[in-house]
Amino acid sequence: MSETPVFMSYTREELDAQYDPSSAVSDIADYVRQWRELSATAVQRYTMHADLRYGDHEEELLDYFEPETRGAPLAIFFHGAWTRHDKSLFRYPALSLIPNGFAFATINCHRVPDVPLDVQLEQAREAVEWLVGQADELGFDANRLCMVGHAAGAYLAAMMVTTDWTARLGVPESPVRSGLLASGVYDLEPVCHSHLNDSLQIDINEAFALSPIHHTPESPCPLVIAWGENDLNEFRRQSREFAAAWRRHEGPCNAFELPATNHYDLSLEYCDPEGPLIRALQSLFEEPDEQQAASE
Repeated sequence: MSETPVFMSYTREELDAQYDPSSAVSDIADYVRQWRELSATAVQRYTMHADLRYGDHEEELLDYFEPETRGAPLAIFFHGAWTRHDKSLFRYPALSLIPNGFAFATINCHRVPDVPLDVQLEQAREAVEWLVGQADELGFDANRLCMVGHAAGAYLAAMMVTTDWTARLGVPESPVRSGLLASGVYDLEPVCHSHLNDSLQIDINEAFALSPIHHTPESPCPLVIAWGENDLNEFRRQSREFAAAWRRHEGPCNAFELPATNHYDLSLEYCDPEGPLIRALQSLFEEPDEQQAASE
């Protein structure tokens, strides 16, 4: 294989390794088992409406969990992996979000390369739009949405955060009020040069157009951006650079690294109602005196 760098100082082989987080853990199957078991617990604990159809195609489905109090904000979760997995594995964030005052939805889109990436993104937007239209029936506040995701799902969530919802929905103010992003990809340029592009099949111009780091909105909502100490270097770099870009546009942003945590460990943080991810999300909306009291 060529030793010529294809992105920054990375050769193609090195870049492929940087975008293969499963290579950094001994057994990804153990995490999948935990996702499945925790998701089953969420279904037993809370009221779920499964396989709600937000579009015409067979993959355009979502699961919705009712909040403990009607009129709660809605957290919308996009799971990782552009090319595999199903929402049924990713019901477990309800275990942290519902006890902290949210309704919860987890989304399926068509996988790439079955559809192009821009089509997958449009499906994600259609899911958000459908949920806004069903807010009264489902019992959440359509004006308080939080976009949540891990890995490739953090990419989708970031793209939802950067969407111009005022134009799309014809409303004076975006209903997307916050985002919680973990171990994401926010700049697709290096992806163009890696094995992931065998599925995504995008060129450098499409990479720019479809990268949230290049499309920070005029009035950025508050974000939490997290990554693991033991994440691969590119996931750590991408997270830091997206946080810096958000702050350059005066977007509130709590960006931090979780110690002794790898890419997949971080996914499991979404089931802890007292964990650092949900605490960081809640702190975005606390007044300064509340933050001081919480730290004492």
